[in-house]
Amino acid sequence: MPFLLVDQRERILVEKPTSWRMEESAEQSNFWSLRKCLPGQRNAASRFFDFLGEHLQSLGFKSTLLLPSLFRHTERKLMVCSHVDDLVLCGEKEDLEWLVMELRKRFTLQGGEILPRPGQDPNEPIRFLKKSHFFTQAGIVISPHERYTEDLLKLYSLEGRKSKSTPDVSCEDYDSQELDDAGKHRFRSAMGTLLYLSQDRVDPQHAVCHLSQFMAKPTAAAEAGVKHVILYLKGTPDLGILLGYQVSSNSKLDEVRGW
Repeated sequence: MPFLLVDQRERILVEKPTSWRMEESAEQSNFWSLRKCLPGQRNAASRFFDFLGEHLQSLGFKSTLLLPSLFRHTERKLMVCSHVDDLVLCGEKEDLEWLVMELRKRFTLQGGEILPRPGQDPNEPIRFLKKSHFFTQAGIVISPHERYTEDLLKLYSLEGRKSKSTPDVSCEDYDSQELDDAGKHRFRSAMGTLLYLSQDRVDPQHAVCHLSQFMAKPTAAAEAGVKHVILYLKGTPDLGILLGYQVSSNSKLDEVRGW
């Protein structure tokens, strides 16, 4: 199933472009009727979720009330977490193999594999949504994919530089010369990545927030601050957000959750 291209639930008409030409026919119309949702359509993701949910329910899954994107099988030891068309399946190996087989009858699946593999390193992370998930005794550590830091290092040619021990750049003097056009473009590109990374890295958030004030008029000193943060990320590739394990108990909240 191509990304989000599921059936429309309302009649959607779009005006034909003026450049469109076709042979004269008895039925002429200035509009097209869309039968499938399109990426970028406001409710396309919602329609795809409904489409996916209907198929999972037909396979015996039930959506949880507090987290609708989390599905649990009513009989098998299986759970499915969905993020639009990206899925994580969790359960016993035999049940997972059954589910993958059933999904392949209905969808075109790309990527993914059943973990752990024979001989797999227990410290190897699970990749999902461009993030690394490390399973530890204390909980699950979620950190950004390392390729973002690698790209930032390449952007400023910092691969050979020594890493920094702290992300703090708030004491720097940023009243300096404004960058040229190429420097501004590089600064804004780096800041876009840093703002994205800071969602999963609490430690550099203050520095990134401070540097974002210079997006309109990047300066040489602000650029030095960005390089400092990048070198800090270079030395701390395994840090992330720890989600501790919780043991469910028999409570009214558990009943609402649907567990």
